[in-house]
Amino acid sequence: MTESTVKRIQADAQRWDREVRPLVGATPLLIYPFGADISGVAKYSDGNPKFTFLHDTEGFHYFFNIDTSRPSWMQIDGKSLRQARINVDGITLQRALNKRSTVLDLFFDARSTIDPLRPLPVPGSGRGPVPGVG
Repeated sequence: MTESTVKRIQADAQRWDREVRPLVGATPLLIYPFGADISGVAKYSDGNPKFTFLHDTEGFHYFFNIDTSRPSWMQIDGKSLRQARINVDGITLQRALNKRSTVLDLFFDARSTIDPLRPLPVPGSGRGPVPGVG
């Protein structure tokens, strides 16, 4: 959604309205595909055409992106709520294991997720060894 034009977002919304909304019903929640937000850290504004379409036309009021730069953040105003999620996936775990990120430390020890019988690094991953693991 970050790189998509308003026209592409509108086309995607038409598919949502045709294929998904009949199954799940109306929802005010938008969880961005791949966590890709429509804006930087600045608050959404009525001048943002992507926000205007998603909020005013599609009826979304709660927006959830992915941001692993900090444990949490949220923006709230009279029209919408925007909150970051932390994706717990292989990339985020690898960053934690390599001590390039501490965002998961508040929730669990990334090293505790490693199977000691699994060889590290994963063959073909191109990643170097994880210090203190394996």
